[in-house]
Amino acid sequence: MGKKSFLYMRGIAVVVDGRRLGEVRGKFYYRQVFGSRHFLKKPGGISFLVASLDVAESLGASVAVVVDREDGFTYRASIADIRRLGAVVDRGYGAQLALTFGHWTIDKPMAEVLADVIADTLNAAV
Repeated sequence: MGKKSFLYMRGIAVVVDGRRLGEVRGKFYYRQVFGSRHFLKKPGGISFLVASLDVAESLGASVAVVVDREDGFTYRASIADIRRLGAVVDRGYGAQLALTFGHWTIDKPMAEVLADVIADTLNAAV
């Protein structure tokens, strides 16, 4: 597979400079992060190493999916939008593209979605 990727449990790992940054499954580049540590505060958003986007695209990914391990929220954006709308930042880890939260599709965690459905069902029955 080359030096930049290797087979990982469910997908193909995205590896840059020996660090596993996520994995590609089909057209999706998945990353799991701790939002309190990894999300940008000012401006609020999510950043990616440009090199990781390059590797993910070379493996067939066209959509980035970021899962916040703290609250379960999922953030989705096309890699094309990240490249087109993202701001270039370098905070000591290499060139990154940061996409503000307003450009992401944000999904609630499944447990919260189910709780909403149950509440709506109970309210409708009253």
